[in-house]
Amino acid sequence: MRVRLSLSLAAGLALCATGPAFAAAPPPGALLGEFAQNQLENCAAICPYALQGAVGVPAGVLAAPGAALAAAPGGPFRAFGAGAAAVTGPADAAMTGIIGNDLNQVVPRFQNGVVIGLLDLMRIGGGTGSVGALRTDLLAALQQPLPPVAPTPPPLTTPAPFGITPAPQGPAETAVVQGTNAFFAAAFYVPELSLLGATQTANAAATTLAQSGDPVAAAQAGLDAAGAVAAENTRILERALTTPSTSGTGAGARSTSSEPADAAGAGAGQSATVTVGATGSDDPVGTSSTSTNSTAATDSTDSAGDGD
Repeated sequence: MRVRLSLSLAAGLALCATGPAFAAAPPPGALLGEFAQNQLENCAAICPYALQGAVGVPAGVLAAPGAALAAAPGGPFRAFGAGAAAVTGPADAAMTGIIGNDLNQVVPRFQNGVVIGLLDLMRIGGGTGSVGALRTDLLAALQQPLPPVAPTPPPLTTPAPFGITPAPQGPAETAVVQGTNAFFAAAFYVPELSLLGATQTANAAATTLAQSGDPVAAAQAGLDAAGAVAAENTRILERALTTPSTSGTGAGARSTSSEPADAAGAGAGQSATVTVGATGSDDPVGTSSTSTNSTAATDSTDSAGDGD
């Protein structure tokens, strides 16, 4: 009898050791604390460049007359270009850091978390989700690191998929993902890139005029910079309005909900996310609606694995 009990106990311990581990529900205050931590990370990526602009642009304004005077022997156009470049150069450098890091790092993480939260709220309203799953998914989204620093847009650099991404299922959730992507494109990506494009255009024209003294070449340089931004804005809007496909179960994908998968049907709540491997993606604006598992047998474009 003692041997049987020992064997049964050993078998039970082995099953527990090899079973899937599910994340514990976030403790009170965890979401607020992680949100505050994210704001510090966001500021670390952006604030130094804001300070750089606050110092550099006024200094450039003060230096502009001297720069123009120094370039005067080369002709009036060179002088004008040099004076303008003394201001546009620092402005462009600051905006490059502020907007480049915001669009390449801060906004993608924010967008990913917003879509995750919206899908979880939809599932709570539909009776298939739970507050526990919402809190767990949001904490996991907040804990994602910022994407690495990327080259200055345009074009935008597509960040690798986050470790946790939304998993839209059905036409309603797909429409929410598409609508959210369109909102972020219209409210963040296009306006910010246009603002960056304005400083890029001005600086390209000013520096070209200062170097060449040719107003036609300067105008062409400005038009080229503006055209690159306009083309990228068009691409952003086109991709944001592309309807993402509904999700299927991807091999190796797992739910991030704190409830066990076998309890989902008993009211535990369906997670709106899947955890994925680090792979590439081709959609900078629609990244938050895409989940590609590195172990999947087939690729899933603009979709994610089943979050059950």
